[in-house]
Amino acid sequence: MPEFKYAQGRILDSVRFISEELKEFEEEYSGKSRKEYENDRKLQKLIDRTVENILTTMIEICGAYLTETGNSTNR
Repeated sequence: MPEFKYAQGRILDSVRFISEELKEFEEEYSGKSRKEYENDRKLQKLIDRTVENILTTMIEICGAYLTETGNSTNR
């Protein structure tokens, strides 16, 4: 089976991205209350987008890992 060096680099880049997003989330939004979130549409969009970015990147990591290890569900 060929080695997928691209996937390894992509996974590392993705983990770095998630780390940065989590750090930003902690700095920017951890002090916000649920009431603030519910009353501020712009804040909702920013928080939701950050969470979506993190989850999407986690899915990309899983896909890259499965491709690299050959554990695809399309067997």
